[in-house]
Amino acid sequence: MLTFLLWYLAITFLGWLAFPLSYNSFRRLPDRGYALAKPLGLLFFGFLFWFLGSLGLLYNDLGGLLFCLFLLGALAVLQIRKTGLSQSLIWLREGWRYVLAMELFFLVTFAGWTIIRSYNSDILGTEKPMEYMFLNSVLRSPRFPPQDAWLSGHAISYYYFGYVLVASIARLTGTAASAAFNLALALLFALAAVGALGLLVNLIATVKSEPEREKKPKRPNLMSAFWPGLLGPLMVLLVGNFYGVLEFAHDSGLFANLRIPAVWYDFGQAENPNQVQALGEFIQPPGIQTGMANIWQWLDLKQLNEPQSLENSGVAWNLDNWFFAARVIHDRNLIGVETEAIDEVPAFSFVLGDLHPHLLALPFVILAIGLAFDWLLWAREAACRAPPGDFSWPERERLLFSGLVLGALAFLNTWDFPIYWFLTVGALALGLGSVGGWNLLLKRWRYLGKLALSFLFLGLALYFPFYLTFQSQAGGILPNLVYPTRFQQTVVMFGPLLFGTTLFLGWVILRWRGLVSWRAALVSGLGIVLLLALFVFLFVAVMSRIPEAMGLVDQFISPLTRQQATKLILQRRLVDSLATIVPAGMIGLAVGLMAGVIRSAPGVQAERTLSNNGAKERQFQVETATNRQSLDSEPRSPAVLMVLAMLSTGASLLLVPEFLYLRDNFGTRMNTLFKFYFQTWVLWALVAAFGLWYLVVNARRWARWFTLASMSTVILLGLFYTAGSLEVTTGDFSAPPTLDGMAYFARSYPDDWAAIQWLQDNMKGVPVILEGTRGAYWVDGPSARISMATGLPTLMGWDNHERQWRGPYFGQVEQRLNDIRTIYQARDWQTTQTFLEEYGVEYVIAGGLEQDWYHPVYTQKFERFMQPVFQSGDLTIYGWRK
Repeated sequence: MLTFLLWYLAITFLGWLAFPLSYNSFRRLPDRGYALAKPLGLLFFGFLFWFLGSLGLLYNDLGGLLFCLFLLGALAVLQIRKTGLSQSLIWLREGWRYVLAMELFFLVTFAGWTIIRSYNSDILGTEKPMEYMFLNSVLRSPRFPPQDAWLSGHAISYYYFGYVLVASIARLTGTAASAAFNLALALLFALAAVGALGLLVNLIATVKSEPEREKKPKRPNLMSAFWPGLLGPLMVLLVGNFYGVLEFAHDSGLFANLRIPAVWYDFGQAENPNQVQALGEFIQPPGIQTGMANIWQWLDLKQLNEPQSLENSGVAWNLDNWFFAARVIHDRNLIGVETEAIDEVPAFSFVLGDLHPHLLALPFVILAIGLAFDWLLWAREAACRAPPGDFSWPERERLLFSGLVLGALAFLNTWDFPIYWFLTVGALALGLGSVGGWNLLLKRWRYLGKLALSFLFLGLALYFPFYLTFQSQAGGILPNLVYPTRFQQTVVMFGPLLFGTTLFLGWVILRWRGLVSWRAALVSGLGIVLLLALFVFLFVAVMSRIPEAMGLVDQFISPLTRQQATKLILQRRLVDSLATIVPAGMIGLAVGLMAGVIRSAPGVQAERTLSNNGAKERQFQVETATNRQSLDSEPRSPAVLMVLAMLSTGASLLLVPEFLYLRDNFGTRMNTLFKFYFQTWVLWALVAAFGLWYLVVNARRWARWFTLASMSTVILLGLFYTAGSLEVTTGDFSAPPTLDGMAYFARSYPDDWAAIQWLQDNMKGVPVILEGTRGAYWVDGPSARISMATGLPTLMGWDNHERQWRGPYFGQVEQRLNDIRTIYQARDWQTTQTFLEEYGVEYVIAGGLEQDWYHPVYTQKFERFMQPVFQSGDLTIYGWRK
């Protein structure tokens, strides 16, 4: 309880320190960015600490953190002096109900998810040990960049900023890393929940504050927007996909014999598809099939693709297969051979409890969306000013702020940076165009380009020390030839959001169909598909001239010939084309409406020069400047435009993996699908939440009731997954709660745990240790467990992950695996000593795991030439004789 309160007070204090900065930087948002102040404070605090530490000006210790708190406080004072304390106090006095409601909501969500984590706290399974290693590596390292505990002598080559933020709060509050791991998950949930709520509040309040007819703009009533704003965190964080309710139906024997008329791509029938050498070996060759299909086989969801036997059926409430909700997209090649695809949603990620970068970045992704919305509002104001020849100081300050927020995404979860850079630049252009029309956009394209490049440059430059030690596995872009997504799986994956976004988009298009630029809709929707298809065609054409490249293609289409594969690829693309057509259509309609808004914008009448106390200022006069209603009315509403930009961005992320993906060590589109789909969920969840409120407020009675009834149904179906998976993962909340994620380890591996405690209590600095390693994910036992839990570097941890993080460089350190085996097995001390000195090993771990993995381990040499410094059970730690 005390630890939780310390974390709550720490993040609240950071939020209040950052509020003056938020008040100035988000001054166009109705709530002045109050809901985003906590992640903003954590971001600025962590950035100052990491950046100054990376320059060698601070140590990675409590003193450095306190100094950065002082700097953040000084920045807050400067911002207050800039604004005037009285203005902030007036806003707080007028909005105290909103402030109190937000603080209570943050406390409830933080406490609530902390309680949930206490029933599922084990740092065990999937990639939790890896993430725990990163956290301990950051805590152990005296300076930045932090050491990689799983590759001694090397800095972490991963986007590790999120672990710096978590470690900073842990050190400030004196929290053990094993508890900080779980508190961090709860904190991320609460920050994302408050951010999603605040973003919805600002969108809704912007609509509510728009003028009607000739009336003046109304002051935003934040509390009236607070309650519908709760749809934001509900849709983003709690609603899951349809896998949960389908598992319930499947395991209960429902629809076991249901057959539906369908057209589908059949993968063919062979005795063993994995060993087929030629197409002629198939009993039934692959190709298009029509007729009646069993619904479960047609859906082809992992663990649910065969009908449940009616004899064994019964009501099955437990979602034992909850994990496969993140494997809805079931990728198969042209003959049905499976490959891994990941499609997590936030509800799954928080239930799973991996402290992974996509979760660490989530609150800051929502912060970036808020920044994009504020830039849209700024651009609408700027449309009445001529572009200056150079940025004035306030603009430089604003650019610096934006670069820091957007650039952090590259350091938190690199994939997110280009996505939200694109959204921010799009919001800027939309803001300018919605007031000044195409003419103003054409006049200011250089100015817009400067802003876009400034975001990009500053985002990279401010985090430049990170890139100095970052090694990537990325190896370019590859075309997706054989893995188109089946639309039925898209519906299962995005069902609640797909319904909500489609409903909103369809309604606004029907209502303002006269405004839609159908040419722009056709060009954008069809154009992006043709552009991506052209890329694939040209890519393959170029590859056909490179024998090595065509060898890669042959791997994907094996055992088919290129001619056979081409025919089947075209058939499959035709049958599964809806996964391309639907997002392309959504992009086209959204862009068509936005283009129509720009086309019908008031525009500029003339450019004139104004004189104010002798100073000249260039300014545009908007034709309808006296009629604010024409600028803010639907669908020119900045909130509606922002939501349309978010919708089309999310659809684009859905569309891209249908044609291309980033090449990495996996060789498939797994990571591209994972990273893009997660952001599609975040964007579309916010769109669906806003759309539900918007239709209920603006639609006719019958449409309003239809929206409420249908959206309530799909939301409940999505919540079924979250409730059911929590029941399974927490053991129905029956075990004694604890936040100590290593409590299970102490029980299961007492000797290893005793060694970890001894090292934590006695080791100063970062001496290199040697321990055994075997594979990853702890399938063969707790590999690299000592370095994971202490942050002390060892020669090699999970080698497949190091291969992912290092890319081609891994070849230079791969020999360490054999060297570790040699050290343990060699009888010759001279050989052993040579390797120990080469790698700077100071302590050797010899326990039961090492005996199993490197049998026989010749420990006599360690006993003779080194000395036991710790022993517990069958585990001994050897150190050099002094």
